[in-house]
Amino acid sequence: MSEGCPLPIDWLDFLDTGGSNLQKAHLVGCRSCSQLIELLKSQPDPQDSGSDWGSVESISLSRPNGDKPRIGQVWLTHRLFDRQGVRYQLPRNVLLVVATEPIRARDEWWFHGVPLATDVESATDTDLVIEANGSSLSARFRAVVPLVKRVAASQCQGVAGQLTEEAVSWLAEGLGRTVPTLHAGAPLEGSDDPRLWANEELAEIVGILAGYRWHLREHAALADPVAYGESNVVIGSFKRISIAADEPVRRLAAKTAMGDDIRRYRLEASATRFIVVTISHELWDGDFLRVRIDSAAGFDHPVKVVAHSERGTHSTEPFDPMPGLQLKLAPGHGLELLRADRWELWQLPRTSQ
Repeated sequence: MSEGCPLPIDWLDFLDTGGSNLQKAHLVGCRSCSQLIELLKSQPDPQDSGSDWGSVESISLSRPNGDKPRIGQVWLTHRLFDRQGVRYQLPRNVLLVVATEPIRARDEWWFHGVPLATDVESATDTDLVIEANGSSLSARFRAVVPLVKRVAASQCQGVAGQLTEEAVSWLAEGLGRTVPTLHAGAPLEGSDDPRLWANEELAEIVGILAGYRWHLREHAALADPVAYGESNVVIGSFKRISIAADEPVRRLAAKTAMGDDIRRYRLEASATRFIVVTISHELWDGDFLRVRIDSAAGFDHPVKVVAHSERGTHSTEPFDPMPGLQLKLAPGHGLELLRADRWELWQLPRTSQ
């Protein structure tokens, strides 16, 4: 290229717009610029390989026989959805990893989906970092384990890819206990860490997806011959366990930052059925207790955490016990429940109609 040749940025504009007659005439007599044009054409479009996967329409999708998902598959959501009285439009499509064995209910397949994000630099120690060789998509992701939700296969367009067996095992470990340290992001550095806000839009999206199931549950009499009963089964009582002094949950979970205001409880119904929760007191935001599910396994019914004190009984809303889920308990009564006499886990049983 000589001093009279256009700059590379000018040739990028040329590729985008088709260029001027003057530029086209220049290419006829300049071999260097012609070679540069060919080189620029061969480069991947940064918008297609960027962090937001903006061109999800280009992903090749498949639909399994019977629509049954398999653990480790990566499904792409529908952006527009209209089914059984539920209608929504997501801000954008998201990729979901099938994290648990699917179940058949209400004439469709349901699975716990873990959303994938490509801003790997925002990963914390609760996110699983999946390298490019960890899936058939050949891209780096962070699996946002705390945002796992149960969704229906009908809410997705189809299968976009598959995690490797190793990545599936790491994800299972993250759901059951903690994400393996070698494959997780860095711990949060404090209450002003910008990564605390990295999942706001993603949390909104998975909340919309989860709304479909809650709608069907509320209208179970119309949608399914199986419904959840009004009576409760007490699974058992929680036992308090210790929290290490240097755990991030002690430093960040409660606004009061007082050790006595953060407690951890475990309930073990059997070797394969257990739940561990951390309970923190949020004084300045309305005097309530925040219940965070740290780990859980073996539950296929909705449950609720119930606290008994001398002033009465308070409970969370029914929930599916999945790690990372957070719930509010007893707004206005948080302080008195710090000394609750008994903590229990109740299950809402299924009853045939």
